[in-house]
Amino acid sequence: MATECTRWLKAHRLADSRACGEVGRLSASYAYRCWTTAGADELLVLTKWCSLSLLVDDALDGPGGRADQHLGAYADHLLSLGRSACPAAAAQPACRPTGFVAAFDDLLARLGPRIGPDWVRRFLRHCLLSLEAFGWEAVNRADACWPSLASYQANRPHSSASLVNLDLVEYATRTPLTPDQAEHEDVVALRRLAADCTAWHNDLVSWPKERAQGDPHNLVLLLAHHELMPLPRAEGEVRLRISARLAELHCAADRLVRTVPGAETYGEAVRAWAHGLMTWHNVATDRFESSHAPA
Repeated sequence: MATECTRWLKAHRLADSRACGEVGRLSASYAYRCWTTAGADELLVLTKWCSLSLLVDDALDGPGGRADQHLGAYADHLLSLGRSACPAAAAQPACRPTGFVAAFDDLLARLGPRIGPDWVRRFLRHCLLSLEAFGWEAVNRADACWPSLASYQANRPHSSASLVNLDLVEYATRTPLTPDQAEHEDVVALRRLAADCTAWHNDLVSWPKERAQGDPHNLVLLLAHHELMPLPRAEGEVRLRISARLAELHCAADRLVRTVPGAETYGEAVRAWAHGLMTWHNVATDRFESSHAPA
């Protein structure tokens, strides 16, 4: 999977050869751990998606940030697809240049026919929200602004792309949620719990790097800043919050059996995704320890 993903990244000219290889390796590791029931075909698409997401995140954290013309074209393209009556059909990778736009269209053309138009519209909405959250962080960094705890926690499910990846759980399990299931309060709660515990775990392993970079977008650093906590105490508080969220997550997944008929498979897959992602955070040490690699 890593080799195929690396070839795909190079074909779309998304990074230099060395970066493509590293992102391909990290993305394959992520996909194997998080989407445990996916078949080989699905796993390759998911690995490619993860690699694209990582590179978009890295580009937004780079010196050009939000002003980068390729990222601007990518954002405009997502908006255009979001307005389309049939976005999956509008994605025509063969007619587009290399880069983020072409890569996204290639993936959407593979995802859409397998998962359905309702899912595609939700997926695009979450992709746009993530891109907006990436931009919100970039503006804060440029202005040397510490966000409030409330604004950070509201944006974190999107800046971590958690809701996007939780949509992809449905593709991995080949069991898309109906619109009613996706909007059920217990499914919404489950997704938020999974997003919180995984994003906060990312913060737990990456805060030394972000502190070195002067990046305030980390729950450990924000607790230390706003609550006047010593860093070890803030780190301990985040660990407690993650443990509490995980306990709630397991209860929420169990509850789906009783409250949302047909969503049991999704609940189990979300539980596996959350634990797999937290394991990946511990494995992907180069990404989170380097003071030059965005989280």
